[in-house]
Amino acid sequence: ELGTRERLVFALRYLESMTLGEIATTMGISLSTVKRAHARAVLEVGRWVASDRDLAGFFEEGQGPYEA
Repeated sequence: ELGTRERLVFALRYLESMTLGEIATTMGISLSTVKRAHARAVLEVGRWVASDRDLAGFFEEGQGPYEA
């Protein structure tokens, strides 16, 4: 399960399209802290997706939400 910081960093990065530097400034934390939280969040979300057969299939090449 993701902690609050990791969830917030993930949301700001991928839902609000903020850079890691912008996130650090907005949250008032160091860039290195943001990078660590982002890395943990991406790893955990990847594990979550990989463990769910329906989600894993959705994100296979050619089937994601951003494919033309």
